[in-house]
Amino acid sequence: MSLTKSAVALVMMTILSGCSSLAEYHSLRSTSEAPKPIIGEEIERRVEQERVKELAEEASVKEKCNCVCPQTQKAKPPEEPRQPELDEAPQEGAPAKGSSIDPRPELEPEPTPREIEPEKKDQLNSERKPISERKPIPSPEKAPEPPKQPLVHPEPVIKAPAKFQHPLQDAKSMQFLLGQDKHGNYLWAEGAFTQGVYDIFLKYVEHYEKQGITLKRIMMHSPGGVLVDGIKMGTYFRENNWNFTLDKHSKCYSACAMAFAGATTKNMEEGAEVGFHRPYLPNESDTPEFVDKIKNDYKPYWGYIHGDWDLYNEFMGSYGRDDMLVLNIYNINRYNLNVQVY
Repeated sequence: MSLTKSAVALVMMTILSGCSSLAEYHSLRSTSEAPKPIIGEEIERRVEQERVKELAEEASVKEKCNCVCPQTQKAKPPEEPRQPELDEAPQEGAPAKGSSIDPRPELEPEPTPREIEPEKKDQLNSERKPISERKPIPSPEKAPEPPKQPLVHPEPVIKAPAKFQHPLQDAKSMQFLLGQDKHGNYLWAEGAFTQGVYDIFLKYVEHYEKQGITLKRIMMHSPGGVLVDGIKMGTYFRENNWNFTLDKHSKCYSACAMAFAGATTKNMEEGAEVGFHRPYLPNESDTPEFVDKIKNDYKPYWGYIHGDWDLYNEFMGSYGRDDMLVLNIYNINRYNLNVQVY
């Protein structure tokens, strides 16, 4: 009986203890549920602040990098090059349509040569001596173009007058031979100047050059002939610094004399003769107009070889087809022909 009472008392104490704990539980529950809305708003507010801060930092980074965030903007497709309109002028410095761009840098234009002042040019021209006072230069520079040749009949018979009785007056061609004396090798020429004889002369010079014989001197015995070939030969003598030698048996007339005048240096022996006269055409009368034309036509050649103008004016004006100005060792030095007597 006493045990049962004790058990009942223990159960009752347990029930009372549980009731006390339940009351305390309800009390705590009522106090913890009250601030719940406050805690949720605070968390949301803090989350919002963190998001705003992150957006601000992202904007700052984007501004510093000057780039587009791939999460906020999609990449644009590449734009096609705009084709210019038909009437649209290309921009300055841009390549033309369809042309390739040259990667090399553009070269600066070369400066133009400075023009000589007119006063200085007049002074330089005034200091030049007249052509008639100049002496032939020993080694002339080769002309860029040959002097203009006169237009004459292709095969005019321009030989010395018959009264001078040249031994080869009736010659129809010219012969060339290789000669040698104490002064060295030379080319001997004998006969008339015919059309194309200048080309034959060049072939002989080239032939001996291939054999190791360089020719710079010629001896000639001729009554004259085609003047154009004589002028070509004289031009060659001037440009290539040739010597023209006349021995005591040589008579160089008409076209031969014009070739003789072109040589850079000249030698004559007693008994040799060189004869000048005005060119003519067999079927053309020597009218004053024709004489003036002939005189003007041959001036370019005479100036190119630095010929003596006193001699030119004398034989052009006073010695026609029936006469001739014959020069020898006694009178040739009256003119500036650079002749040495030996």
